Amino acid sequence: MKEYAFVSKSVLSTYVALAGIYFVLGTGFAWLQFSKPHSNSWQGSVICFAVVALWVIWIRGFRLAISGDLMSYRDGMYRTRSGSITRISKVVWTWVQWEFLWRKIKVPRLLVGFDDGAKIAINSKPFGRAALREFLCKVDPKSTTDSASSNPLPPK
Repeated sequence: MKEYAFVSKSVLSTYVALAGIYFVLGTGFAWLQFSKPHSNSWQGSVICFAVVALWVIWIRGFRLAISGDLMSYRDGMYRTRSGSITRISKVVWTWVQWEFLWRKIKVPRLLVGFDDGAKIAINSKPFGRAALREFLCKVDPKSTTDSASSNPLPPK
């Protein structure tokens, strides 16, 4: 097993925000099924709990880790991107533009740039503020805890 100097995974509030409503709906449908056995509310319960399972699987994929001089970020689709901490040229909060269904969408990301031109765009929303602050202090010694906690995103 690999030894990590720093590891951050998704916080509980992310699970609650994304999967909580479906869990409540699924529980409501299950209660309705048990209180009225001849209803078909079990189908709604199964659908809601399946959505909860998909959210949980996706959220569990997020991980930030530092091992030695190697920084790695795993997104919700379990794709890992890595780079050497010693080769980081910049760490900035920015808006990244995506194209989705023929539309351009701007999303906030923590962008880690390397001296060879490679970039890692980190979705910071699943992680806690304290973990992001610690991560920033480890990968960018120039960052202060004040600038890391204020999360200064540029205007749209």
